[in-house]
Amino acid sequence: MKKPSAFGLFALAAIALAAPAAFADECELSTFPSPQSEDQTRIGFYNSTQYAVQLYWADFDGFLADYGLLQPEEEVVFDTYIGHQWYVEVLTEEAPFCAGPIAPFDYEPCNVRIWYDGEPGFDADLCNYMG
Repeated sequence: MKKPSAFGLFALAAIALAAPAAFADECELSTFPSPQSEDQTRIGFYNSTQYAVQLYWADFDGFLADYGLLQPEEEVVFDTYIGHQWYVEVLTEEAPFCAGPIAPFDYEPCNVRIWYDGEPGFDADLCNYMG
């Protein structure tokens, strides 16, 4: 799987440390483990909200791995595998909102657009979304 560069990780860590600790726990309340798979694909996230969005991948034991903070209007694509479980946490001013799991179900890349209009919403083209 493709991860951010060392500089990107440093920048993300600096931003993440500024966020309240409660944000980091919101998605951990209901995670499903990613299944073992050898079928490679890609997943993309586009943040069309005015809020930062935290991205997580659920490992094979159901623990969340932090895949970075996506700022408003940013997008990122990761190499992943069919069936792997991803979570999105929208860090609104009121309270964080966690959605997922979101998983690619085919060899075609899966694309997720995150939006917010009073409450979070998702367009998950070619993805399974069980939120």
